Amino acid sequence: MKTILILITFVLIMSPGEYALGQAAPEQLVPFPDFATYQPEMSKLALELSRQMEDIESMSGSIIDGGRHIRYESVDMDVRIYTTSRPIHEVRDLYFDMMLQTMKSEGMPADALEQLEDFLEYEVFYEIEEEPMLDFDLDLVESYYREAGLTAILDWITCYRELLPEIEDKTAESFMIEMNELQLRRPDTIRDGTNFYIIEVEVEQPYVNVVDCRLVDETIIIYNIYRMVAAVE
Repeated sequence: MKTILILITFVLIMSPGEYALGQAAPEQLVPFPDFATYQPEMSKLALELSRQMEDIESMSGSIIDGGRHIRYESVDMDVRIYTTSRPIHEVRDLYFDMMLQTMKSEGMPADALEQLEDFLEYEVFYEIEEEPMLDFDLDLVESYYREAGLTAILDWITCYRELLPEIEDKTAESFMIEMNELQLRRPDTIRDGTNFYIIEVEVEQPYVNVVDCRLVDETIIIYNIYRMVAAVE
């Protein structure tokens, strides 16, 4: 059932030409939120940090297709950050409904929509969890990255130090959405050099706004958009 669902989903969101070339836009995989505000300065800072932390190289994987071993790794990335006053539980529901409605508007039949709902719930959306806002040693992290010459994170650590009385015993709720475009394509269409996207969306409430260094009791939505390339062995 899962395989049938994936193929149906992909056919309905891509034209035949796009399907052959793997030209899905990131917002076709996980729509950008029309209920939240885009934050360009926060996005720029987060992208700078991610690039310096080598997050691009950390995204990789592989699948087996018969006798073929398909490996893939990221060659570029982007970060888009949004914020909203809506509570995190409402944001999760909004995303779920938004993705269902996107498929419905493309003409997906009712029985396939039921399967899509299961696919999203069990394969794409993570449950909301509660975790400490500060779950690492600031001194240890600062020392490590300073010695490594990775300076982008130092401003973040300085901000966390300033906010320490507010966040050291505070918890935050969070969940993730993960979409791998490769899951939505027939493996036999994958060739050497095939490009596709992996989208990771991190949602958290409350969050630390590093731009003006304050704790915000709202919801932050962070898109990590990885452009991938495949190699077939």
